[in-house]
Amino acid sequence: MNDKKIVLRPANPTQEEGLIFAEFLVTAFEGLMHLSLGKNFKVILARAYKQPEHCFSYENTVFSLSGDTITGMISAYPDWVDHKYNPLWETSRSGIRSRLGAAFLIRRLGFLGSVHSGDFYIQALAVDPAYQSKGIGKELLLHSEIMATNYSAGRLVLDVAAKNTHAIRIYKTFGMNKELSPAGLQSRFIVKMAKNL
Repeated sequence: MNDKKIVLRPANPTQEEGLIFAEFLVTAFEGLMHLSLGKNFKVILARAYKQPEHCFSYENTVFSLSGDTITGMISAYPDWVDHKYNPLWETSRSGIRSRLGAAFLIRRLGFLGSVHSGDFYIQALAVDPAYQSKGIGKELLLHSEIMATNYSAGRLVLDVAAKNTHAIRIYKTFGMNKELSPAGLQSRFIVKMAKNL
């Protein structure tokens, strides 16, 4: 990036950007999308991304850019965004039985956790490895805080893999704190973090 200003822009509902979104989700979800959706997961996610009014929609995504290159992404939404309707169920037609089991596991672990009233949920944050340590993640987090404030959210909330200590440190420096969660898989593998706004 060489001292270029970080540019953020809303996502567009195109197939090309949908595939980029899918690639960033793979990074953010640490490969679990492949487990839950199978070998065509990028196409499935790109198709879902182009549809409005749900948690995987382009409407909830902001990209960072260096020139014309997309360098990072944040997918975040307020509590009223429909996360019960999920176009992934409609777009994933093969092997649905095993996919439902894996999807249940992902939801159980907290990656697609429920959003409480008044919360603004960061579903995914990812930066291209070639552009990491250049302030992009911080800018995306700051932008999500502005979006949350614009929606009058009381808190900014996310789930992060417990083993991702680097991300946890970054979120802590951003003012997020770990929340206590009930015992079980979520508390062993997933850390819920929140920041009061």
